[in-house]
Amino acid sequence: SCAIKSWPRAPWLLTSYPPLCIASVSRIGRNSTAAEHAAFWWCTGERALNKRRAACTMPKKSKKKGKRPSTSGDAPAKRGSAAPPPPPPAAPDDGPVFDDAFEDEYMEEDVVVGDEGEGEEHARRLIEADMEAETLSNTRVQDPRRNAKGGELDFDPRAYRMLHRLGSDWPCLSFDFVRDAGGGGRTRFPHALLAACGTQAVGDANRLTLLKLEGLGRLEQDSDEDESDDDGDDDDDRHADATADHVAFGHPGGVNRVAACERAPGLVATWSDRGAVLVWDARPECERLCAAGPRPAGVIQRGPLAVAQRPAEGFGLQWRDDACLACGANDGSVSALRLDPSGACAVDVEWAPAPGAVEDVAWSPTEATVLMTCGSAAGALRVLDARTASRAMLTRADAHGAADVNALSWNRSVAYLVATAGDDGCARVWDLRRFGAACEPVGRFDYHAGSHLAAVEWDPHDESSLCTCAGGAVEAVSLWDLSVEDDGQDAGAPDVPPQLLFVHQGMDDPKEAKYHPQIPGLVMTTAADGFSVFMPNI
Repeated sequence: SCAIKSWPRAPWLLTSYPPLCIASVSRIGRNSTAAEHAAFWWCTGERALNKRRAACTMPKKSKKKGKRPSTSGDAPAKRGSAAPPPPPPAAPDDGPVFDDAFEDEYMEEDVVVGDEGEGEEHARRLIEADMEAETLSNTRVQDPRRNAKGGELDFDPRAYRMLHRLGSDWPCLSFDFVRDAGGGGRTRFPHALLAACGTQAVGDANRLTLLKLEGLGRLEQDSDEDESDDDGDDDDDRHADATADHVAFGHPGGVNRVAACERAPGLVATWSDRGAVLVWDARPECERLCAAGPRPAGVIQRGPLAVAQRPAEGFGLQWRDDACLACGANDGSVSALRLDPSGACAVDVEWAPAPGAVEDVAWSPTEATVLMTCGSAAGALRVLDARTASRAMLTRADAHGAADVNALSWNRSVAYLVATAGDDGCARVWDLRRFGAACEPVGRFDYHAGSHLAAVEWDPHDESSLCTCAGGAVEAVSLWDLSVEDDGQDAGAPDVPPQLLFVHQGMDDPKEAKYHPQIPGLVMTTAADGFSVFMPNI
């Protein structure tokens, strides 16, 4: 009756030592600590094992064949029978010896003689693992919205697989990834990426910068378990020093938006705050940044490949292919620009203007002539078709109530899903199969309500995941998974939606967050104080 259930803190020790000494557990109180349990278990286990070895080597009595003598005192012995055997000798001091008709069988155990501290070290590690699991189970969920703006934040290294930060002389409030020759689906550390970013500086100091980051290694962990590499990387690869190379072009005016062409890596478009759309041919510089040997640096004295002057500045900008570019301006105009082989940029399609500013545009992933825009509350969401440019095919006004819609993203894996982000701090998901003037979103996430969302983007490697970029008092980049449903088990965090997987903070006024198209799980953000490149441990 050792009452194994009375071990409230260290049940895992039962599988580490011989079961011969389980009865010794009753010597410890129920309120003993895990360390006392482990230390006592180690001592009693050794004593019981030694005692068992002594019992196994005890000499046995020899048995002779013959009739068993009568043990009754009334029946006399028969004539001619042998004399009764002498009484058995007295039992030794260490306990009675029982005579059994069956011989006991013992199995010899191979005892490995090692360092005396190995067992204690093993027990210590088990205790630490149990205490860590107990600490995590009792950890209170911290609401990121309650973090004071401007306060100093610290993070748990276990939450990130990778985390790197990079500062800049001037804020780069827009960027885009440039595809490289490394291929897609990269998972091996260290990672490398190429990005184009534009500054918002004072005077003529604005630049379009090509940024090459290499040696983006895994974040070092304090746990001993992380010493083994599951991906086959060696320590030099995992903890290599990150490096940054960059080359820039002088840009006329501040950069409102940057868009890199996917089909022609190195072809970059920018929206200038002077009301012009510029196309830059940076393919030679991108090739040199990705190649071995000397790399370009400084400011390249070469102008843009093409310039299209628009009536007003804007923010909506996206490539359809290497020759067509859509742009939306603050005056409500939406145009498709055609880039000629000679370098000229002309208006190919001019749609009917929206009743307010156009903040973002997105081409359909399946239909080459269909474009979607978002902007002011009056004409929040519009679906346009180049074959009917005189009017919008579908319109959903007040998509976010009275708030403007700042960003939208068209899901490339599920072509009928569109995500939007607004000034009300809410992200909404729309089903285009039921889209119309009075349609309702199929997903509504108001976790950051009260702030404003500046960006939203679907994960190109996961059809149900997206990220949002919140400014204002929250200043957080949040990662969501729409496939998660509430199972009612997260009673300790009633205000945190189950679809919220990860929150990255510590930035000053974040503006954009994007998934890398070739490295699954890698997210890059830009803010007033620089860039963050991270991979969450989820």
